Amino acid sequence: MFPELNELTEKYPLQSKLFGHRFTQNQTLYEYILEFLLVAVSKKNIGEENELFPLTADVYTNEISYMPEGRVGLKRFVFFEKSKQEGRFQLDTMAYDLCVSYIKNKIEIDNTKEFIDEDYVISLFQNLLYGFNAVIQNRSWFAQSLLPICKEFIFPEIMGIKDKRKKLPYDNQFNDEFKKNVDTLFEKYRYNFMARGGEVFYLHVLKAINDYKEYKSDIEKGFESLISQFKEFSNLSNYIDKTWREGSGEEIETIKINKTLGTIPDGFNAREEKTLIELCNILNSNMHPFEKIDILSYGIILQIMTMTYQQTRNLIEKQPGFLILDINCNRSNSHEEVKKLAVNNYIQYEEDYLKSLYKNVKGNANKDKFGEDKSEKETIDDAIEDSIKVYRKLGKRIGIIRPINEKGMRFTLNENILKFLVTSLIPPNSKITLNRFLYKIHDHFKIVIGQVEYKKEVTNGNADYLSDISFLDQNKEDFQLMLRECGFLRELSDSTSIVENPYKGGF
Repeated sequence: MFPELNELTEKYPLQSKLFGHRFTQNQTLYEYILEFLLVAVSKKNIGEENELFPLTADVYTNEISYMPEGRVGLKRFVFFEKSKQEGRFQLDTMAYDLCVSYIKNKIEIDNTKEFIDEDYVISLFQNLLYGFNAVIQNRSWFAQSLLPICKEFIFPEIMGIKDKRKKLPYDNQFNDEFKKNVDTLFEKYRYNFMARGGEVFYLHVLKAINDYKEYKSDIEKGFESLISQFKEFSNLSNYIDKTWREGSGEEIETIKINKTLGTIPDGFNAREEKTLIELCNILNSNMHPFEKIDILSYGIILQIMTMTYQQTRNLIEKQPGFLILDINCNRSNSHEEVKKLAVNNYIQYEEDYLKSLYKNVKGNANKDKFGEDKSEKETIDDAIEDSIKVYRKLGKRIGIIRPINEKGMRFTLNENILKFLVTSLIPPNSKITLNRFLYKIHDHFKIVIGQVEYKKEVTNGNADYLSDISFLDQNKEDFQLMLRECGFLRELSDSTSIVENPYKGGF
């Protein structure tokens, strides 16, 4: 395990021991990258204060913790008025009104237009910030998130303690009780929506950088650049947060958070350098930050799915598994033989996960919520919920597993994942042949599209020999067509096609 904390790991449920502590089904698309970046930008108990990925021997043996900034006042200002009524307690209504009044008192308007007043400016600020929402859904204001376009937009997960928040303040007064509780009366160590998926990925990248130190500079520069391009929003966010905390002239107690990262299995090691290469290529591609965040959000989930599946194969003592993509699955006109092969491949994929759970369940029965020992069946059932079903849900969320219902599920491709594959495997402003690109996709992600890659898996003893796999040529042509439609393909002749990353290099 990494870090080497075997004593700690022994207390984990089966799924956390095998696939990293831990994944659950509640995380949305952007919450993986948000949680990953939250750990990166927060102060940690290792390395220098501003290091995103510390280089130190301590990472291998220490329990790693991080201390994110709560920014409760800023989050309330952005989300409170537009959130559902549940969770909008008297305590927070008073805090919100006070924050708005503090900001209004600082606004100076030098304009002859009658409609521009303090209320207009407040509304302008709120709508501007709210427009960068990443996770809203039907959640209370404290469980919503913004896109990570600046460090100040990266919030930790906090959940309002409803029974206690309902009772405060008793007299709607700015008193000691209010100052003590308004920004601190939250459950800060529960994992509901940021359910450690991003923490697991952070540990993977941290270990990779400590094992391949030459990538540290480019990775850190890339992420620093990504979350530092909108200084105006950083300034506005800090202004709102500071105005709230200092507005009354009396100190409001701030929430203090200290979270631990847990561990990841050694089976992730095989992906380390590949992950760093992929991140470097994307981060160094000079595209709009919003587009880059989007590509990374999809790509991180694909990377997680890949490394957990290879960990599964490692656990059952088999060579790395492969994924057959039915390229035309999303267009509802799959080639029947491609579809059949892809469906069987997906069945094998989930069977491998089941085998790894059953093989390792012995002696791993955990306690239930009443403190009673679970049976092996109960342990397996819980592990399925937080492993196989998580990866299935993730695959559907990023569009690589279709159809949405469970009949005939198989791996496929969409434009978002294709863009990730191109920008992560081909350096910026570079190009390679289509066949070389297919080789790289197979080498990095064990994805099979055409005949050549399938034959490799047959040779490796992973795939069944079939006398005729010419139907995979059609799958390859469909892939070629998709590349062309997305603007990544140039055809030089009937026999030579070039795939290119169209973005220039530079952070």
